Amino acid sequence: MARIVIAAYLLALFSFNVYRAATQSFTTDEIYSYKLYVGAVPFNLFHQYDANLHFLHTLATWGIVKLLGFSEFVFRLPSLAGCVLYFGAVYKLARRTTPLAALLLTAHPLLEDHMSVGRGYGLALGFFAWAFVEAVAEVPRLTSIAVLLALSIGTNLTFLFPASALIAALILQRRDPLLLRLTGPWIGLTALLLAIPLSNMQPGALYFGAARIPDSLRSLVEYPESHAILPFKVVAAVTATILLGCACTAFWKHRFAANQYSFVSTATLSLTVLAVLASHYGFGMPYPYARTGLYFLFLVPLCLAPLAARRTPAIVLATAAIYVASYIRPNIYGEWAFDAAVPGILQTIEQQHTSGAPVRIAASAPMDTVLGHYRTERGMDWITAIEPAQWQPGFDYYVLRAGDFNQIPLLGLKEISWDVQAGVKVAVP
Repeated sequence: MARIVIAAYLLALFSFNVYRAATQSFTTDEIYSYKLYVGAVPFNLFHQYDANLHFLHTLATWGIVKLLGFSEFVFRLPSLAGCVLYFGAVYKLARRTTPLAALLLTAHPLLEDHMSVGRGYGLALGFFAWAFVEAVAEVPRLTSIAVLLALSIGTNLTFLFPASALIAALILQRRDPLLLRLTGPWIGLTALLLAIPLSNMQPGALYFGAARIPDSLRSLVEYPESHAILPFKVVAAVTATILLGCACTAFWKHRFAANQYSFVSTATLSLTVLAVLASHYGFGMPYPYARTGLYFLFLVPLCLAPLAARRTPAIVLATAAIYVASYIRPNIYGEWAFDAAVPGILQTIEQQHTSGAPVRIAASAPMDTVLGHYRTERGMDWITAIEPAQWQPGFDYYVLRAGDFNQIPLLGLKEISWDVQAGVKVAVP
């Protein structure tokens, strides 16, 4: 019965992600990736490196777009494949621990966004999650682990931290000389996948992240606030911290009892944190921020899942997970919520465009990217300019995100529409 409930839940959630992939507007990062790699000179991803390049995901997206054409749904098919991989791993882990693990490992808006949005984080997480499933098996298949972790890093470079930590945890836990053979294939395949793209990397290419630990934590814990619905309760973070402390205690308790799952999960999380700190202080790399720390939304619930076998922790965890899950929205991707307003904005402008005169738009950055794409797609050539952050007289329409709302009274503008959920207003002189 339990496996049927888990499978039904994950199937329903996958269907939800398919709906999102098919109906949500493009995001800024997706259009940037399309212009830079997918729709650019063939195989430009082998010649130019940018943090936007998620190598295997970008390559898969390039191939599927060339085969099926360019649309929101087609562009997101590799991410949906990642969703299938990840949910398959979640099913295995929930069967091993508790059915509640399926909820804990999926109930976060940031994580669910990347199960469909056209970026590489979700696919990389799918490979990593399967590597963990193989790692805690009764007889770990070393070749499979090495290949899966290499594919994870090749899909998204940020997964270098948890992948390295998982291998180190396995070696520490098993103390088996044979496990050292795992590192050779992993390093070799990873180097092969990344050799060409990283050979084009310039200093400062890894620019996305947080400068301080509090900002990094806030981007993960308070992510639902980007939906501008309700403030995310700090008590949820405090509760998670207490429960994580219990999980770490369990780690030390089971360290010498050869409890593979308890040790590998908590050791991987601990070593990942250490790797992140070392990269920051040793090489000046930014801390993970939101999507670049997506693996923490897998590792932390992974450590907490065994606690749900007891009634009181299960109630607390389920309540917290349901609360966090309530922020998932079908019509916006939280980090790019403002882009969801673009199709409606252009429809409003088109309905008001009756004179045939050219139209100029000033828009909050980076909304000009997606506005420009849909202008071209819809053949709205009479929109002659879409300028980012040009807050001065002379434009016909002003598209403003929340941080620029103060420009409305400063320029004497009249508000004509407000998408509250996306946090975008349109104003005219």
